[in-house]
Amino acid sequence: MVHRIEVSPKMMVWAHERSGKKREDLKRRFPLDDWESGALHPTYRQLEDYADATYTPITYFFETAR
Repeated sequence: MVHRIEVSPKMMVWAHERSGKKREDLKRRFPLDDWESGALHPTYRQLEDYADATYTPITYFFETAR
């Protein structure tokens, strides 16, 4: 069974925009449309990779105040 981490779609958008990376580049590695719409949540490993790719500390994804 795959365990997914419930992360706010708003947080996924924030990390992407903050990174300054092109959306197309990140979409090659990650299902951004699904994550940013809330249709799908990342696995922990995917979240780690996304955090690295967007220069975001992984702990930020667990904060709900953003």
